Amino acid sequence: MPYNNPERKRQWEREHREQRNARRRMQHVTVRSGQQSIAKALPDPVADQKSHDTWKTILGWAIGIGVVLLAIGGLTLFGPLCIIRGGLLMRTVTAIACAVLLFSVALLVSLRQPSFASEFEGTLNTVSLNFTNAHIDPSMNNQVIRAFVPTGSKSVNCLRSLNESNNAVSGIVVFCGEREPPAFGGTPGMLVSVFFPGPVPPDLVLSVTLYQQGARRYGVPVLCTAADGC
Repeated sequence: MPYNNPERKRQWEREHREQRNARRRMQHVTVRSGQQSIAKALPDPVADQKSHDTWKTILGWAIGIGVVLLAIGGLTLFGPLCIIRGGLLMRTVTAIACAVLLFSVALLVSLRQPSFASEFEGTLNTVSLNFTNAHIDPSMNNQVIRAFVPTGSKSVNCLRSLNESNNAVSGIVVFCGEREPPAFGGTPGMLVSVFFPGPVPPDLVLSVTLYQQGARRYGVPVLCTAADGC
């Protein structure tokens, strides 16, 4: 490039401007392609956690089954020999086999336990339920929903949020809590209490999202008053 002569320098830059611009565009595309490759290479922590849990479960089953088969094979192989040589060796082998079986069961249980992180990475067991006038407590001026939802869980950790309603007015307050009402056989579950600022219309519909830690299921909500044990 002729830098010594300013006029020739400007002329050279005009003649080679397209080539320089094309080179710069190619460099920009290369950099962006490298950034996209790096972004695509980043691991997905949720997918990795699920894959890890799956392989952990498979490994637990494989180890447990292998240990059980090994114990059975040992008893089959050495059982007659133990009987011939006396009861002491037989008792020793039996004790070892029982210990191996207990160890395999404990290993399976520990490997199949869900981690704390997995519950909060997409597996929260929530449900959306509809409440109507059938869940209104008549002893509370027809303006309070008291509904029991059987879940099979005794955990006091619960969450609730309002979804939709044909009586969406200001001042609605919602509570949830663990209950085991005697009127429903002592089944553990959640009590959902919704307080309206006034009496509700006869065609009330209210949708609520619920969550209770450890819930095995979410049954049909039923009216549960103080007399029922709620």
